Amino acid sequence: MNIPVAVRWALLACAGLNLFFALRALHRMRRAGRGRRTGPGLDALDHALGTVLIATLATGGDHPGVAFGALILLGPVILWKAVRDVRAHREVKTRTATDMS
Repeated sequence: MNIPVAVRWALLACAGLNLFFALRALHRMRRAGRGRRTGPGLDALDHALGTVLIATLATGGDHPGVAFGALILLGPVILWKAVRDVRAHREVKTRTATDMS
């Protein structure tokens, strides 16, 4: 795949930014107490796998197996984050409903 040099540099800059966010999430995970580490851990995994995916695309797609592996691992992480968000949203709704009655 022929990617222009400017686009490659832009993708590498995005990968670097994503790596920064992954390290920040790891730092939040280490500071969190027991039972509060899952959210930041999922964020760190999401950003780290995104970094691998973007960096692989920046190389011109020379390693499709790495990109495919990152996508396969990214699917369950995103699904797990979505399930946690839905559960948290439902919990807030039921809590506000019981507070009003």
